[in-house]
Amino acid sequence: DKRGRNVQLETAVRRNVMTGITQTIHKINEDIEEELGCDGKEVSAHYGSRPTHAIHQGKQYAFTRSDAKKFGVGYWGDVKDIWEEANCRHDVNGIILGVSEPRYSSKELREMKDATVQLNGKEIPLYEATQKQRALENQIRKLKKEANVLGSQGIDNQDTRAKIRITTKKLNQFCDETGLDRKYNREKIAS
Repeated sequence: DKRGRNVQLETAVRRNVMTGITQTIHKINEDIEEELGCDGKEVSAHYGSRPTHAIHQGKQYAFTRSDAKKFGVGYWGDVKDIWEEANCRHDVNGIILGVSEPRYSSKELREMKDATVQLNGKEIPLYEATQKQRALENQIRKLKKEANVLGSQGIDNQDTRAKIRITTKKLNQFCDETGLDRKYNREKIAS
């Protein structure tokens, strides 16, 4: 990937497809917003956002610094690149400054940004928990591929299959303890 890391095929494909869809939607929205005369943007917000996004999500932004100052909102030029990062799930919609009401209260944004889950008797950030979940899903995919390769070569893959069961059990326990939903589609491998 862009950071020089090796990523699994399924991860790369999912990331690129989802990012492409999001960027296409943003471009279509920009054309509509221009027709409507929008002079700003509002970014959606969600729980478990990556920390660099969580501090900026759910807010309104003006296209010019003077409008940002006039309406007491952020300047779009300072944050627009954040929402184009790969795997970003935020929506960005045009607004008319001074008319469009914010979708989120300060309290709601704080709750989303500060969301935590319980793990091993400790509170950890929700984002950190989702990253641990992704790591377990990645491990399951890696082990499934290994089992398939061994099996296709006629080599005993029972040890690897046992590791899949153990890792799946860890993932189930992790999801039960944290309250996160298991994402079965993220455990599948390309055939």
